[in-house]
Amino acid sequence: MITTTPPTLVTASRHDIIGRTLLLTACAERFAVQLAASRLPEPEAVDKVLRLPAAAIAVPPGTGQPFVLAEHLAAHGGQVDEDDLAAELAAAWTGHDTAQGAGSVLADVRAGRPWSQTAPMLYGGQGSFGNGAALRAIAAGLVPKAGIGAVAATARRAAAVTHTHPLALDGAAAVAVAVALSAYGQPSRHLDAGKFLDIVAGQLRCPELRSCLNIVRALLRHRAGPAEVVGTVGNADTALRTVPAALTAYLRHPEQPDAALAFALQLAGPNRAIPMITAALAGARSPQLLTPRSWRTPGDDERARRAARALSAAYRC
Repeated sequence: MITTTPPTLVTASRHDIIGRTLLLTACAERFAVQLAASRLPEPEAVDKVLRLPAAAIAVPPGTGQPFVLAEHLAAHGGQVDEDDLAAELAAAWTGHDTAQGAGSVLADVRAGRPWSQTAPMLYGGQGSFGNGAALRAIAAGLVPKAGIGAVAATARRAAAVTHTHPLALDGAAAVAVAVALSAYGQPSRHLDAGKFLDIVAGQLRCPELRSCLNIVRALLRHRAGPAEVVGTVGNADTALRTVPAALTAYLRHPEQPDAALAFALQLAGPNRAIPMITAALAGARSPQLLTPRSWRTPGDDERARRAARALSAAYRC
């Protein structure tokens, strides 16, 4: 389904890594939308959806956060300007002003209220612990020439404009570090899942998410299927459930992007972020993959090319 060139230790260009990662993320969102009403769909149902043309699947409003952050980082030399980012996210967001959670922060920003006054007040002052910031953090992991600590810090800053709960910040850091490792680290043909998870866990501050990564290790050892993953770590749209599920899907099939994506689509239910993060990790590790033309629209191609061109050019020697 997805085809790749034979594995090689030759380093792909930063442009290719960024572009393929973002493109496959957009493709995954379309398929996740189509399967949102299905709980643990059979492989045949997933395969049928993967054969649908992209133009036949309508993507709901408020999407594209990884693209927004990628373009923001390109314009700001890899740094986060929280006020500018909040405004850019709000401009791209097309939800309703009555939205709850992080969406309400963007509605407030669009109405002229500062994010710094609204984001920390969500959920009785806890802040949002949803998965939106983790999804956005895909782009933070694509910043070239950044150390792991810097990647995690960038993800946290980008997250905080809408999600201030410690678990949401940890989820963003985890995704960004995982994408960076997939894109720019561990270039050998065999990915060491244990070392991979060790590095991700090293950037976490909450024991709850570190504990979930230990569960991921056990699921990988047992070669768990989608139903067991859902029954063990869940697939709710919180950072605490989304990130372990996506990491499990990816690490079950790190060398097979189509198998990793299909696994994520089987377990995700209505949680689009799980297959999108999984696809980002798979795309980052396999930047030479050839994404089927039927999976993407011309708009997907153009936006991925634009973001890749901007972000890679910002770090050109």
